Amino acid sequence: MALRQQEESINEETAAMARQSEELTQQLSVLRAEKIRLEEKQKELEQEWDAGRTRVTQAEDHLRMARQTLQEMRDARGKFEIEKARMIPTAPTCAKLVSPKSTPSRKT
Repeated sequence: MALRQQEESINEETAAMARQSEELTQQLSVLRAEKIRLEEKQKELEQEWDAGRTRVTQAEDHLRMARQTLQEMRDARGKFEIEKARMIPTAPTCAKLVSPKSTPSRKT
């Protein structure tokens, strides 16, 4: 009788181990599918990150070029203003150019 109890006990333990093995196999299958899903999501996020980084780099380059163009325009305007100031005669010089005889006199 003790031998039959041991045999039944071993059979029950074997059946329990078989059920546990089946459950673990199913868990493994679910975890593998989840791993694949997460790896795909990671690739997608990395692509979005790279695209965002590219857009930021392009925006920074555009901004840098715009600032450079603005600075060049400011420099050119400054040179133009200097040249313009050099060409405008001063008030005493203008007075010398206009003689009193050439201005019409008013009759009162």
